[in-house]
Amino acid sequence: MASLDTYRPAAQDQLEVLGKQVSIDTSPISSSTDPLEICKNALGQARSNLYDVLILDTAGRLHTNQELMREISAVKNLSKP
Repeated sequence: MASLDTYRPAAQDQLEVLGKQVSIDTSPISSSTDPLEICKNALGQARSNLYDVLILDTAGRLHTNQELMREISAVKNLSKP
């Protein structure tokens, strides 16, 4: 799992704690504020560790926030789910 939510300060920490609780690897907490950079790193980690599944936890969004909608679209294009 990887948290791409750079808008909530504790989002990455929360995902790390959840991953530990259920014994699922999580991407290291990133100091980057660019969700696409975090996504690229998580994809690389998943490929190198031969993971079958990668969960990308994005920031919550409203359809009225065009910046966040562009961001999720870019994540989709990068990750090719």
